[in-house]
Amino acid sequence: MSTTSAEGPLGRPVWSGSITFGLVAVPVKLYSATETHSGPVAHQYHAEDLGPIRYRKYCEAEDRELRPEEIGRGQERGGGVVILTDEDMESLPLPTKHVIDVAAFVDEKKINPLSWDNPYYVGLGDKAPAKPYVLLARALRASGQVAVTKIALRDRESLAILREREGLLILQTVKWPDEVRSPAGIRKPGAEETVHRREIQMAQQLMASMSEGYDLDAERDQYLEALVQLLAAKTGGGEVERGAEPAAAQAPTVDLMAALQASIAESQAKRGNTPAPAQKAAVKRTAKKAPAAKRSTRKAG
Repeated sequence: MSTTSAEGPLGRPVWSGSITFGLVAVPVKLYSATETHSGPVAHQYHAEDLGPIRYRKYCEAEDRELRPEEIGRGQERGGGVVILTDEDMESLPLPTKHVIDVAAFVDEKKINPLSWDNPYYVGLGDKAPAKPYVLLARALRASGQVAVTKIALRDRESLAILREREGLLILQTVKWPDEVRSPAGIRKPGAEETVHRREIQMAQQLMASMSEGYDLDAERDQYLEALVQLLAAKTGGGEVERGAEPAAAQAPTVDLMAALQASIAESQAKRGNTPAPAQKAAVKRTAKKAPAAKRSTRKAG
Protein backbone atom coordinates (compact mmCIF):
# COMPACT_ATOMS: atom_id res chain seq x y z
CA MET A 1 0.00 0.00 0.00
CA SER A 2 1.25 3.44 -0.86
CA THR A 3 -1.16 5.47 1.27
CA THR A 4 0.25 6.70 4.58
CA SER A 5 -1.09 8.81 7.42
CA ALA A 6 -0.95 9.16 11.17
CA GLU A 7 -3.37 6.23 11.31
CA GLY A 8 -0.85 3.86 9.74
CA PRO A 9 -0.04 2.46 6.29
CA LEU A 10 -3.72 1.80 5.46
CA GLY A 11 -4.75 5.40 6.13
CA ARG A 12 -7.75 6.40 8.20
CA PRO A 13 -10.48 3.85 8.91
CA VAL A 14 -13.53 4.13 6.67
CA TRP A 15 -15.87 2.87 9.40
CA SER A 16 -15.85 2.44 13.18
CA GLY A 17 -18.34 0.47 15.24
CA SER A 18 -18.90 -3.02 16.58
CA ILE A 19 -19.48 -6.51 15.25
CA THR A 20 -22.20 -8.27 17.26
CA PHE A 21 -23.08 -11.96 17.19
CA GLY A 22 -25.52 -12.98 19.86
CA LEU A 23 -24.60 -11.07 23.01
CA VAL A 24 -20.91 -10.85 22.04
CA ALA A 25 -19.71 -7.45 20.80
CA VAL A 26 -16.36 -6.72 19.11
CA PRO A 27 -15.37 -3.02 18.68
CA VAL A 28 -13.65 -2.75 15.28
CA LYS A 29 -12.44 -0.41 12.56
CA LEU A 30 -12.63 -1.06 8.81
CA TYR A 31 -9.85 -0.18 6.38
CA SER A 32 -10.04 -0.39 2.57
CA ALA A 33 -8.22 -3.56 1.56
CA THR A 34 -7.62 -2.51 -2.07
CA GLU A 35 -6.68 0.60 -4.01
CA THR A 36 -6.36 1.58 -7.65
CA HIS A 37 -2.70 1.91 -8.60
CA SER A 38 -1.69 5.45 -9.46
CA GLY A 39 -0.52 6.57 -12.87
CA PRO A 40 -1.03 9.22 -15.53
CA VAL A 41 -4.60 9.89 -16.64
CA ALA A 42 -5.43 11.21 -20.12
CA HIS A 43 -7.61 14.25 -19.35
CA GLN A 44 -9.71 16.09 -21.95
CA TYR A 45 -8.39 19.30 -23.55
CA HIS A 46 -9.54 21.60 -26.35
CA ALA A 47 -7.36 20.39 -29.25
CA GLU A 48 -6.91 23.89 -30.74
CA ASP A 49 -5.72 25.94 -27.73
CA LEU A 50 -5.13 23.17 -25.11
CA GLY A 51 -7.71 24.68 -22.77
CA PRO A 52 -8.79 22.16 -20.13
CA ILE A 53 -12.39 20.93 -20.37
CA ARG A 54 -14.32 21.26 -17.11
CA TYR A 55 -17.57 19.70 -15.95
CA ARG A 56 -19.62 22.16 -13.95
CA LYS A 57 -22.86 21.84 -11.98
CA TYR A 58 -25.27 24.06 -13.84
CA CYS A 59 -28.88 25.00 -13.04
CA GLU A 60 -31.00 24.78 -16.20
CA ALA A 61 -33.79 26.95 -14.72
CA GLU A 62 -31.50 29.91 -13.80
CA ASP A 63 -28.82 29.31 -16.44
CA ARG A 64 -25.95 29.63 -13.98
CA GLU A 65 -23.36 27.54 -12.15
CA LEU A 66 -24.27 26.57 -8.58
CA ARG A 67 -22.24 26.63 -5.38
CA PRO A 68 -22.02 23.32 -3.45
CA GLU A 69 -24.23 24.61 -0.62
CA GLU A 70 -27.02 25.38 -3.12
CA ILE A 71 -27.29 21.77 -4.30
CA GLY A 72 -29.82 19.40 -2.76
CA ARG A 73 -30.86 15.81 -3.40
CA GLY A 74 -34.22 14.60 -4.59
CA GLN A 75 -36.20 12.47 -6.98
CA GLU A 76 -38.90 13.04 -9.57
CA ARG A 77 -42.28 11.90 -8.31
CA GLY A 78 -45.77 12.54 -9.70
CA GLY A 79 -44.67 15.19 -12.18
CA GLY A 80 -42.66 17.11 -9.58
CA VAL A 81 -39.42 16.79 -7.62
CA VAL A 82 -39.33 15.68 -4.00
CA ILE A 83 -36.32 17.26 -2.24
CA LEU A 84 -34.62 15.27 0.53
CA THR A 85 -32.75 17.37 3.10
CA ASP A 86 -29.89 16.24 5.31
CA GLU A 87 -32.38 16.10 8.19
CA ASP A 88 -34.62 13.82 6.13
CA MET A 89 -31.75 11.44 5.44
CA GLU A 90 -30.68 11.43 9.10
CA SER A 91 -34.21 10.49 10.18
CA LEU A 92 -34.22 7.28 8.12
CA PRO A 93 -33.83 4.13 10.23
CA LEU A 94 -30.34 2.74 9.74
CA PRO A 95 -29.57 0.26 12.53
CA THR A 96 -26.34 -0.80 10.84
CA LYS A 97 -24.83 2.69 10.95
CA HIS A 98 -22.45 1.75 13.78
CA VAL A 99 -23.14 -1.97 14.15
CA ILE A 100 -22.26 -4.98 11.99
CA ASP A 101 -24.88 -7.44 13.21
CA VAL A 102 -24.27 -11.06 12.22
CA ALA A 103 -27.49 -12.60 10.90
CA ALA A 104 -26.28 -16.15 10.23
CA PHE A 105 -23.33 -18.36 9.36
CA VAL A 106 -23.31 -20.15 5.99
CA ASP A 107 -21.04 -22.16 3.71
CA GLU A 108 -19.04 -19.76 1.53
CA LYS A 109 -19.99 -21.84 -1.53
CA LYS A 110 -23.54 -20.56 -1.09
CA ILE A 111 -22.39 -17.02 -1.89
CA ASN A 112 -22.88 -16.22 -5.58
CA PRO A 113 -19.37 -15.34 -6.87
CA LEU A 114 -20.94 -12.69 -9.11
CA SER A 115 -22.06 -10.75 -6.04
CA TRP A 116 -18.65 -10.12 -4.42
CA ASP A 117 -17.90 -6.41 -4.12
CA ASN A 118 -15.49 -4.26 -2.05
CA PRO A 119 -13.17 -5.86 0.56
CA TYR A 120 -12.14 -4.31 3.90
CA TYR A 121 -9.65 -5.31 6.58
CA VAL A 122 -11.26 -5.50 10.02
CA GLY A 123 -8.97 -4.09 12.69
CA LEU A 124 -9.46 -4.21 16.44
CA GLY A 125 -10.95 -1.01 17.86
CA ASP A 126 -9.06 1.30 20.21
CA LYS A 127 -8.82 -0.13 23.74
CA ALA A 128 -11.03 -3.05 22.65
CA PRO A 129 -10.34 -6.44 24.26
CA ALA A 130 -8.77 -8.88 21.80
CA LYS A 131 -10.48 -12.05 23.02
CA PRO A 132 -13.93 -11.54 21.38
CA TYR A 133 -12.18 -10.76 18.05
CA VAL A 134 -10.00 -13.87 18.32
CA LEU A 135 -13.01 -15.96 19.32
CA LEU A 136 -14.99 -14.96 16.21
CA ALA A 137 -12.00 -15.39 13.89
CA ARG A 138 -11.14 -18.84 15.20
CA ALA A 139 -14.77 -19.97 15.22
CA LEU A 140 -15.07 -19.01 11.57
CA ARG A 141 -11.85 -20.83 10.73
CA ALA A 142 -12.85 -23.97 12.63
CA SER A 143 -16.31 -24.11 11.06
CA GLY A 144 -15.17 -23.28 7.53
CA GLN A 145 -18.13 -20.92 7.34
CA VAL A 146 -18.60 -17.21 6.74
CA ALA A 147 -20.84 -14.74 8.57
CA VAL A 148 -23.65 -12.94 6.74
CA THR A 149 -24.02 -9.34 7.94
CA LYS A 150 -25.24 -5.88 6.95
CA ILE A 151 -23.32 -2.62 7.15
CA ALA A 152 -24.02 1.04 6.39
CA LEU A 153 -21.24 2.67 4.34
CA ARG A 154 -21.53 6.13 2.79
CA ASP A 155 -25.20 6.49 3.80
CA ARG A 156 -26.17 3.25 2.11
CA GLU A 157 -26.80 -0.15 3.62
CA SER A 158 -25.02 -3.13 2.07
CA LEU A 159 -25.13 -6.86 2.51
CA ALA A 160 -21.70 -8.11 3.60
CA ILE A 161 -19.73 -11.25 4.40
CA LEU A 162 -17.24 -11.71 7.25
CA ARG A 163 -14.53 -14.34 6.89
CA GLU A 164 -11.20 -15.18 8.49
CA ARG A 165 -7.81 -15.15 6.80
CA GLU A 166 -4.60 -15.86 8.72
CA GLY A 167 -6.10 -14.63 11.99
CA LEU A 168 -7.48 -11.43 10.45
CA LEU A 169 -11.16 -10.78 9.85
CA ILE A 170 -12.07 -9.63 6.34
CA LEU A 171 -15.38 -7.94 5.55
CA GLN A 172 -16.50 -7.87 1.94
CA THR A 173 -19.66 -6.22 0.73
CA VAL A 174 -21.79 -8.20 -1.70
CA LYS A 175 -24.58 -7.27 -4.08
CA TRP A 176 -28.15 -7.73 -2.91
CA PRO A 177 -29.69 -10.83 -4.54
CA ASP A 178 -31.92 -8.73 -6.81
CA GLU A 179 -28.87 -6.78 -8.07
CA VAL A 180 -27.33 -9.83 -9.79
CA ARG A 181 -28.69 -10.10 -13.31
CA SER A 182 -30.16 -13.29 -14.69
CA PRO A 183 -28.28 -14.92 -17.63
CA ALA A 184 -31.60 -15.77 -19.31
CA GLY A 185 -31.45 -15.20 -23.06
CA ILE A 186 -27.68 -15.61 -23.39
CA ARG A 187 -26.67 -18.19 -26.01
CA LYS A 188 -24.84 -21.13 -24.45
CA PRO A 189 -24.01 -24.71 -25.51
CA GLY A 190 -26.73 -27.26 -25.04
CA ALA A 191 -26.51 -30.12 -22.54
CA GLU A 192 -26.43 -32.59 -25.45
CA GLU A 193 -23.00 -31.31 -26.62
CA THR A 194 -20.57 -34.24 -26.35
CA VAL A 195 -17.04 -33.82 -24.99
CA HIS A 196 -14.99 -37.01 -24.72
CA ARG A 197 -12.96 -37.94 -21.65
CA ARG A 198 -9.72 -37.88 -23.66
CA GLU A 199 -10.45 -34.30 -24.76
CA ILE A 200 -11.00 -33.23 -21.14
CA GLN A 201 -7.72 -34.90 -20.12
CA MET A 202 -5.87 -33.08 -22.91
CA ALA A 203 -7.47 -29.77 -21.87
CA GLN A 204 -6.29 -30.39 -18.29
CA GLN A 205 -2.81 -31.18 -19.58
CA LEU A 206 -2.82 -27.87 -21.48
CA MET A 207 -3.99 -26.06 -18.32
CA ALA A 208 -1.10 -27.57 -16.34
CA SER A 209 1.41 -26.67 -19.07
CA MET A 210 0.19 -23.06 -19.28
CA SER A 211 0.26 -22.69 -15.47
CA GLU A 212 3.76 -24.09 -14.89
CA GLY A 213 5.89 -21.46 -13.15
CA TYR A 214 3.13 -18.83 -13.36
CA ASP A 215 3.23 -16.16 -10.62
CA LEU A 216 0.04 -14.12 -10.26
CA ASP A 217 1.82 -11.62 -7.98
CA ALA A 218 4.21 -10.79 -10.85
CA GLU A 219 1.40 -9.50 -13.09
CA ARG A 220 1.57 -5.78 -13.93
CA ASP A 221 -0.43 -3.18 -15.83
CA GLN A 222 1.40 -3.18 -19.17
CA TYR A 223 -0.97 -0.61 -20.66
CA LEU A 224 -0.17 1.86 -17.86
CA GLU A 225 3.58 1.25 -18.29
CA ALA A 226 3.27 1.85 -22.04
CA LEU A 227 1.33 5.08 -21.41
CA VAL A 228 4.09 6.35 -19.07
CA GLN A 229 6.73 5.56 -21.74
CA LEU A 230 4.62 7.23 -24.43
CA LEU A 231 4.25 10.44 -22.41
CA ALA A 232 7.97 10.46 -21.57
CA ALA A 233 8.90 10.00 -25.24
CA LYS A 234 6.55 12.74 -26.45
CA THR A 235 7.75 15.12 -23.71
CA GLY A 236 11.43 14.52 -24.45
CA GLY A 237 11.02 14.35 -28.21
CA GLY A 238 12.22 10.76 -28.32
CA GLU A 239 11.05 7.84 -30.41
CA VAL A 240 7.64 6.44 -29.60
CA GLU A 241 7.77 2.63 -29.46
CA ARG A 242 4.67 1.05 -30.88
CA GLY A 243 3.27 -1.99 -29.12
CA ALA A 244 2.91 -5.29 -30.92
CA GLU A 245 -0.23 -5.72 -32.97
CA PRO A 246 -2.76 -8.05 -31.34
CA ALA A 247 -2.90 -11.49 -32.87
CA ALA A 248 -5.68 -12.01 -35.38
CA ALA A 249 -8.57 -14.17 -34.26
CA GLN A 250 -8.17 -17.76 -35.40
CA ALA A 251 -10.74 -19.65 -37.40
CA PRO A 252 -12.98 -22.08 -35.50
CA THR A 253 -11.15 -25.29 -34.55
CA VAL A 254 -11.88 -28.27 -36.80
CA ASP A 255 -9.90 -31.01 -35.01
CA LEU A 256 -10.14 -30.27 -31.26
CA MET A 257 -7.68 -32.97 -30.15
CA ALA A 258 -5.05 -31.88 -32.65
CA ALA A 259 -5.48 -28.25 -31.61
CA LEU A 260 -5.06 -29.17 -27.93
CA GLN A 261 -1.91 -31.20 -28.65
CA ALA A 262 -0.45 -28.36 -30.72
CA SER A 263 -1.31 -25.88 -27.96
CA ILE A 264 0.52 -28.00 -25.36
CA ALA A 265 3.59 -28.15 -27.59
CA GLU A 266 3.49 -24.37 -28.12
CA SER A 267 3.07 -23.71 -24.40
CA GLN A 268 6.05 -25.91 -23.55
CA ALA A 269 8.16 -24.27 -26.24
CA LYS A 270 7.46 -20.83 -24.75
CA ARG A 271 8.81 -22.07 -21.41
CA GLY A 272 11.91 -23.60 -22.98
CA ASN A 273 10.66 -27.16 -22.67
CA THR A 274 11.11 -29.50 -25.61
CA PRO A 275 7.81 -31.12 -26.63
CA ALA A 276 7.64 -34.89 -26.35
CA PRO A 277 7.89 -36.86 -29.64
CA ALA A 278 4.18 -37.65 -29.51
CA GLN A 279 3.39 -33.94 -29.24
CA LYS A 280 5.72 -33.09 -32.12
CA ALA A 281 3.95 -35.69 -34.19
CA ALA A 282 0.63 -34.18 -33.23
CA VAL A 283 1.76 -30.78 -34.48
CA LYS A 284 2.81 -32.36 -37.79
CA ARG A 285 -0.52 -34.18 -38.05
CA THR A 286 -2.32 -30.90 -37.40
CA ALA A 287 -0.39 -29.23 -40.20
CA LYS A 288 -1.19 -32.09 -42.57
CA LYS A 289 -4.88 -32.23 -41.60
CA ALA A 290 -5.53 -28.50 -42.07
CA PRO A 291 -5.47 -28.50 -45.93
CA ALA A 292 -7.65 -31.62 -46.01
CA ALA A 293 -10.23 -29.91 -43.82
CA LYS A 294 -10.27 -26.95 -46.20
CA ARG A 295 -10.71 -29.25 -49.23
CA SER A 296 -13.64 -31.04 -47.60
CA THR A 297 -15.23 -27.66 -46.84
CA ARG A 298 -14.97 -26.65 -50.50
CA LYS A 299 -16.55 -29.94 -51.63
CA ALA A 300 -19.41 -29.51 -49.21
CA GLY A 301 -20.03 -26.04 -50.62
